[in-house]
Amino acid sequence: MLKADNIEVWRGQTQVLKDLSLELTPGVITALLGGNGSGKSTTLYALSGLVPLKAGRIWAGDVQLTGVGPRKAVAAGIAHVPQGREVFPTMSVQDNLLAGAATVTSRKLRTERLERVIATYPLLGRKLKLAAGALSGGEQQQVAIGRALMTNPKVVMMDEPSAGLSPAMVDTLIDTIRRLGDEGLTVLLVEQNVGVAMHVAAEAIVLKAGAIALHRPAGELLRDKSVLAAYLGH
Repeated sequence: MLKADNIEVWRGQTQVLKDLSLELTPGVITALLGGNGSGKSTTLYALSGLVPLKAGRIWAGDVQLTGVGPRKAVAAGIAHVPQGREVFPTMSVQDNLLAGAATVTSRKLRTERLERVIATYPLLGRKLKLAAGALSGGEQQQVAIGRALMTNPKVVMMDEPSAGLSPAMVDTLIDTIRRLGDEGLTVLLVEQNVGVAMHVAAEAIVLKAGAIALHRPAGELLRDKSVLAAYLGH
């Protein structure tokens, strides 16, 4: 569904991604792992059209996304849950969620999508009128994921979704990611928490210095102590 061919990304004079190629298996949860500065977040930004490519191409199915920007990436079914959640703190929870369906003109369709998100996160249904900034970190993460689901995506990319969450909220997050996979969505998950990745991912990709170092079944890779020590510092 989502494919990158030999992409390069530079930040000023620094090359961040180097000839990176990957192809996500449809309907599969893939963990994207690596140490700090390995290029994980930049990979997600590149795939969602938020940073320009110096070289290479990106495809969503038959649709070429190279250089088209984030709006067309969303239209092609690519949703991005950024690191740090980035909710609109003064807007209500409901308006934050509806922002994910800003290009949908049908009120009925927007309502149906909102109802699906609330079915996934019933807690949000009880807090729709509250300002998103008044919610806990875990609740804001639910808003961020719900906003992405409002786009009706085929691929959901999450950047460090467990960061700063309580153990109970991490368990809820794991359940959510598993449910997305069960519903047939393709998930690309950037996670420093190896335990979360091990619980949900079927495949794992390891980045080092902006290039893919390993691509293996997640269970096999995440149980390899030499790999964890060499690439993830565990």
